[in-house]
Amino acid sequence: MFSNTMKYGTISMAAKQMNISQPSASRLIADLERSIGFSLFIREKGRLLPSPEGIKFFQEVERSFNALVSLESFAENIKKQRSDSLRIAVSPALSTVFVPNIIKLFRKSYPDARISILAHSPTIIFDLLQSNTVDLAFNNKMVSLPNVIEERLIEANFICAIPKGHKLAEKQLIIPADLEGEDFIDLVAEEGHSWRQHDDMLKKYNIQPNILYSTQRAPSAYGMVEAGLGIGLFEPFSYAAWSNSNVIARPFLPKLTYSFAAYYPSNHIRSEFARAFVEISKQYLSNNPLPFAKFYEEN
Repeated sequence: MFSNTMKYGTISMAAKQMNISQPSASRLIADLERSIGFSLFIREKGRLLPSPEGIKFFQEVERSFNALVSLESFAENIKKQRSDSLRIAVSPALSTVFVPNIIKLFRKSYPDARISILAHSPTIIFDLLQSNTVDLAFNNKMVSLPNVIEERLIEANFICAIPKGHKLAEKQLIIPADLEGEDFIDLVAEEGHSWRQHDDMLKKYNIQPNILYSTQRAPSAYGMVEAGLGIGLFEPFSYAAWSNSNVIARPFLPKLTYSFAAYYPSNHIRSEFARAFVEISKQYLSNNPLPFAKFYEEN
């Protein structure tokens, strides 16, 4: 009421704008003056003039009101960002089959969500996390880093990928001795992660495959198997993308088990979308076991 009276110059005009009676408007002004302890207006010969204190009070009211409007606008922007934006960094191994299927499920609950997938190496993924460039990341478990929160997803047993028609395709289980002398596609270690279990297994059983090719990325590894260039021990997430091609898979013992996890920036508020995406991921993994999951549970 006070602001409108200052803006329109009279109580009657202010009352009209607010759709209340003039006596009610006058009473509201009087109640405010009693509450703050000084007069907001000087009443002279039927005219209502702002007092010096009233002018100062009005200036502060306007500043406070503008700040409130700014906060409301800011909150609305946050709401819009939360409702339609999620940036996820993911390793190439998880970007082919796993993450697209999670997005498909996620869309059922959040049909208007805008999701950006950034497929990168582990080093870049953690740089993105630490710089708050992404809301969430999925990767195989790496060394612990500052400002990053890890939430375990699954322990994944690696499988043996074999070209169709290869002699090992006749076997139902691949063991270290089967790798001896075979053209082999090796997984290359990179900063922050090594395939230690692979290396230890070959050393323990004194196996020397014919390592002609190597790669850091699962899509390239499976692609080389599909081209008939050799066999390899790869992550199981991508196999579904190759199972209808020239690639078949067999379980491998002893187990080569690696942890996969979701990661969040620790100095960034975890959004509702990020939490939901991870929960859906866990449910997906529960409902869609990885290749040979039952076999590995029993062995």
